[in-house]
Amino acid sequence: AATDGGVAHGATATAESHEEEHADHASIWPLGIGAGTFVFFLGLSGITPYVYSFVESHIHSGVGDFVSLASAPNQSIVYPILTALGLGLMGITLFQFGREQFDAPEMAIAERWPFGGISNEKMGVWVFLASDVVVFGAAIGAYIFMRIHGGWHNWHLESITMAGLFNTYVLLTSSFTVILAHVMAERGNKKGLLGALSATVLLGFVFMGVKAFEYSSKFDAGHYWFSGIEYSLYFVTTGLHALHVILGLLIAGFMIYRVVSIDAYLEDHMPVEYFGLYWHFVDIVWVFLFPLFYLM
Repeated sequence: AATDGGVAHGATATAESHEEEHADHASIWPLGIGAGTFVFFLGLSGITPYVYSFVESHIHSGVGDFVSLASAPNQSIVYPILTALGLGLMGITLFQFGREQFDAPEMAIAERWPFGGISNEKMGVWVFLASDVVVFGAAIGAYIFMRIHGGWHNWHLESITMAGLFNTYVLLTSSFTVILAHVMAERGNKKGLLGALSATVLLGFVFMGVKAFEYSSKFDAGHYWFSGIEYSLYFVTTGLHALHVILGLLIAGFMIYRVVSIDAYLEDHMPVEYFGLYWHFVDIVWVFLFPLFYLM
């Protein structure tokens, strides 16, 4: 008879069946993704002295009013190495995690409570998005706090409003193409799915192209993330959002590769829905960033 914890005593067959029901289904790749992300951002934290040195020597040499970083830390080759290593680790682990066949056993109690009818995968996506809300909430909260502290109308940040408005329309349109991709996957329409995902990727590249133009305009004017607290918050917050767009483009590109190679997502369309949740979140974040940094 089963005792506390559901463990049967004196029943070898029951123990063996228990082991079979709880077969190992762990994956090492999420751990690798986390390690790669940590190493990447650790390396990124020490890149500023290199960027400043390059800008001062090759772009704004001889300019008297260029910002000074006399108190900046010394250059260390460790940080560029960590940045490259982190990018490599993220690329390998993300690709392998996407290829992995992951079939977790159904556990009736865990599936039934407290989120009945919600798959583990969708729950995981929602937990990830909730953690991302905390990340962007911290950045946006810091921006609002510093603006209120320094005087809301004393904030000097030159933004190209039309670029931000155009990018808003681009991302909203890309949300529509993601919905089309989900519909095409549900219908088993391979050409429609490829077309909708390709349109999403194209719109994402348009967004990044406009963002590159906007950043280059600020760089030409001598405004960098080390030029002041206004530009520091602007580049960190919008740059973090741009990283999420780049990650979404990589995922969409990988999904296109899977559709072309093995006709993926035509029978099981849920991964397209999970990607759509992520992409919609990225769009919603931009809906908040646009008025904060471009209109107010």
